[in-house]
Amino acid sequence: MTLDNRSQCFHSLFHKKNKRRLIGAVICCVLSVLCGILPYLGVWGIVTCFLNERTESLFQYVCLIAAAIILKHLLFGTGTKISHKVAYQTLGETRKKLFRKIARLPMGYVKTTASGQVKTIIMDNMEQLETFYAHNIPEIISGLAVPLCMGILLAVLDIRVAGIMLIPVILFILVGILMIIVQMKKMDEFNQAFADVSVKTVEYVNGMKELKIFAADESTYGRLSESIRTYSTVVTEWFQSCLKYVAFNHADLNNNLVFLFPLAGLMYLSGSVTAASYIMYLFMGLAMLIPLETVSNNFDYIGMNASVAKKIDEILKLDEMADTTSKAELSDHTIVFEHVTFSYGEGQPVLKDVSFTVPDGKVTALAGVSGSGKSTAASLICRFWDITEGQICMGGVPLNQIPLSDLMSQISFVTQNTFLFKKSIRDNIMMGNPEATEEEMMQAAKDAVCHDFIMRLPKGYDTVIDKETKLSGGEKQRITLARAILKNAPVVILDEATAYIDADNEDLLQKALAKLSEGKTVLVIAHRLSSIKEADSIVVLEQGEVIDCGTHDELINRCSTYRDMWAALEQSDQWKMGGVNA
Repeated sequence: MTLDNRSQCFHSLFHKKNKRRLIGAVICCVLSVLCGILPYLGVWGIVTCFLNERTESLFQYVCLIAAAIILKHLLFGTGTKISHKVAYQTLGETRKKLFRKIARLPMGYVKTTASGQVKTIIMDNMEQLETFYAHNIPEIISGLAVPLCMGILLAVLDIRVAGIMLIPVILFILVGILMIIVQMKKMDEFNQAFADVSVKTVEYVNGMKELKIFAADESTYGRLSESIRTYSTVVTEWFQSCLKYVAFNHADLNNNLVFLFPLAGLMYLSGSVTAASYIMYLFMGLAMLIPLETVSNNFDYIGMNASVAKKIDEILKLDEMADTTSKAELSDHTIVFEHVTFSYGEGQPVLKDVSFTVPDGKVTALAGVSGSGKSTAASLICRFWDITEGQICMGGVPLNQIPLSDLMSQISFVTQNTFLFKKSIRDNIMMGNPEATEEEMMQAAKDAVCHDFIMRLPKGYDTVIDKETKLSGGEKQRITLARAILKNAPVVILDEATAYIDADNEDLLQKALAKLSEGKTVLVIAHRLSSIKEADSIVVLEQGEVIDCGTHDELINRCSTYRDMWAALEQSDQWKMGGVNA
């Protein structure tokens, strides 16, 4: 990506109002730097007064120095306050854009992108942009503007001195641009290495329990160690590639008087300048390049933040799930798969020419061994992904012609992988229907067999779910089921919804599921065939293809795959520690 393209990335993150504010912050910083130079001119005036033995203007120069110092700090404080406000507003707006964008992306992005990587972009990398917007932009622009303005002033006074003084400025800018170009080449590699360390660290922390259980040795940490070594190597190479440019710029800025002092001295000895002018040139030589020190310290951030802006821009430009604003009239809630083929990315199809029907108001089950495509088929009904070929319809309308918000309002989806937000239990259940009353919420909890254990908690429904809240997997599962019951959607999808329910509550929960499913279109996925034996229809999947469909009795008689799964279930039920019952 070129410098121009990366600058467009920064530009795209700004709101017009914030751009105007940032310009105001830059102006304040430029004036602040100029005020920081005025004391040098004041000292020159004082020296001139003593050389000419005229002290009547001495007080004015002292006042100039004092006023310049006060104005410098006031303007810098004002500019910093404005730039920080712009920075945090821009970061807040950009984070909101990213969250809204990710919510509209296919689930494939969320599934295939590590959570640590997403967190790095939205949280850590965005904090880098705060430094860039709040400090780097005002300081870099003001640091470059002041020497150029002073160069113009010197050109008016003496073109020879201006030419000598501008040489280090021009060299500084050229070398700085070269350093930024070198940084750009390394920055993508640096950010990738940093993100990889973040991902591996999250993985290591999340797997700490397993590492302790299996007494893992140092070899187990190989992936994390390798990521850290790679990151260290990349950072070292990055700094080494920029070291010569940094050294040159520091030497360039600290040796400007090497050129100016002898030239101005020769001009003074030849009588072409006065002693006062000679001293003024020396002071201006000292003051002119001081702002560039700040610019030099900020060069490292330019490439780093340009790369961050590029990654954010790439996410914002990802293709979203196609949506429609046209209202769809559903005849009922029958779901029909018509020759559906689907694959994750460029891999082999997970579903191949799949066709089946989930009748309105009936219970349909998907059966098959692990990896046969059951959960994938259920996910496609919610449009977590768009299909590769074929068509899925609900109530006679293709899913891609139903607004996503309307589609999701029609479906309650309960999976085996529970997720509860760090909110109160009440808020987690009320997500199913924010307009529900307290009584309706509690009734849903009772139907899901979780009211009693919630009331035993110290704060009842006001208990906030966090790491300190000790809930079992089954208890969490029942809270998610209560959320689905409260939603009361006409289509219910249960993906191993009873996987973590203990035996004591299984009968009660089955009654709750029966009540939830009453009169609704239900799709059930279960590895234990006994839980779907009474389904109106069972669709058998094998390696992504539908091989048969019918009731339990029909499939037992004619489908060898289903019959083998049922036999395996019966055998497992007879299993006990030490062998199988005779």
